Amino acid sequence: MPSRIFASELSPFAARLRIACALKGLDYAFDLPPGGSGSSELKKLAPFGRIPVLEAGDTLLVESLALLDYLEDAHPSARSLRPADSVNRARVRMIALLFDHNVIKAMSGVFAQLVKPNPDADAARVAFDEVTTEMRKLTLYFDAHGPAVGDQWSTVDCAMAPFAFLMDALAAGFAAVSPTRREPRFMQWWEEFARLPEVAHVIAGMQRALTRMAAAKKARAADQPNLS
Repeated sequence: MPSRIFASELSPFAARLRIACALKGLDYAFDLPPGGSGSSELKKLAPFGRIPVLEAGDTLLVESLALLDYLEDAHPSARSLRPADSVNRARVRMIALLFDHNVIKAMSGVFAQLVKPNPDADAARVAFDEVTTEMRKLTLYFDAHGPAVGDQWSTVDCAMAPFAFLMDALAAGFAAVSPTRREPRFMQWWEEFARLPEVAHVIAGMQRALTRMAAAKKARAADQPNLS
């Protein structure tokens, strides 16, 4: 049986598993990865150096979408986050993959500005426009209302939620309208899913971690000598 998941509180990929565990009622230990994400210590355990990493007996498993499926397979008696019919199961996997391959890829332009000492707000807003374009394509595969697929929450809802939070938080920092507010179907989905107590708890943890990261970045900037 798996005993723990290596993750950070801010990682949206790890937050996918936190939400799934909360909805399924699973009590996994979430531990910080040794040395942090990308560290040589972590790469000794998982060569790609990415989190989350799930410990399953003597095996370490990686890739958050695969781990969401693992939680379903490993805990068949827990609340299911997988549709009952094969078509909707395929749609869940399809939308999750499209989200990762297209929406998150478009967000890379925002993340690139976030790590700069002097971010370019205009470039970030252009990236948010690209995110919105990809989300509009994605929601063509959503059902008309409620969960993305079917009438019950599934792993694809868990997969998208942490990034919806980041879109909102980062858009506010760049004085931009979040893509979650520009696409009506996605906005309806996000408002409804975010109200679940299990989801709200995980998102609150991400917010705390984001606040700490922003404070640390500000402190580092204040410590830099003024050479002007």
